[in-house]
Amino acid sequence: MQEAEPLARISSIRYALVILDGLADRPIPENGGRTPTEAAFTPQLDHACTIGRLGQVVVLGPGIAPESDAGVFALLGYDPVRDSPGRGVLEAEGAGIDLATGGRGVPPELCDS
Repeated sequence: MQEAEPLARISSIRYALVILDGLADRPIPENGGRTPTEAAFTPQLDHACTIGRLGQVVVLGPGIAPESDAGVFALLGYDPVRDSPGRGVLEAEGAGIDLATGGRGVPPELCDS
């Protein structure tokens, strides 16, 4: 097993919020009954876990779908019901697509050819 390099270059950073969105999976027989994450070689993630603090937080209330855009907005202190523009708008912004005021963004995974 390879040893992870020390994170000395970022030692002045006090906090890093790492969101492993979409990491959850189910065990599969091809991995000996382990999840893909359990079977993966992750020395940097393993090292970060040994020098940091690990935890879970519930940021969405009852009745709010646990979508990643709403969760990230809640983690940043926004009300996900009132303030989240939706995943399509965020993905359009990230791709450099300028939506007109009041425009709608549709996530590409909802589109099929």
